[in-house]
Amino acid sequence: MANTRPRQGRRSRAASREDCRFNSKEAHHRSRREETRKNLGRTKPIPVEIVPFGYASTVEKIRKISEKTVLREAAGKVGPVITDNGNLIADVYFRSLRRPEIVHEKLKKIPGVVETGLFLGMCDVAYVGRKDGRVDILRRG
Repeated sequence: MANTRPRQGRRSRAASREDCRFNSKEAHHRSRREETRKNLGRTKPIPVEIVPFGYASTVEKIRKISEKTVLREAAGKVGPVITDNGNLIADVYFRSLRRPEIVHEKLKKIPGVVETGLFLGMCDVAYVGRKDGRVDILRRG
């Protein structure tokens, strides 16, 4: 049986860029970027889970409201990424996401969309770490 514990002292590339930990209704987040929302959906895609049946039609409808939409391809194998539920992941890019709640609602209304990577309204407090060591506390409302 393979050891699944992470090695001490080493961090994956993803973990070094951003760390997120959810504790009840609080989000602890450390980011290297000074502007945490500036590039949301523009330089990094928003993942959208879609059902495989009729995925081409679903992707076409997503493309009508997005800048660019591509099915996520699996690294090291041929074919798309398959979720634990047997669904596909589409990476969706937007010019800007000034109103993410509206984008989330529009995506969820498209037949075949299961869920989006916009986790809205899931916590009451967010702790954002800055380069200089300061921590900003963002509260809902």
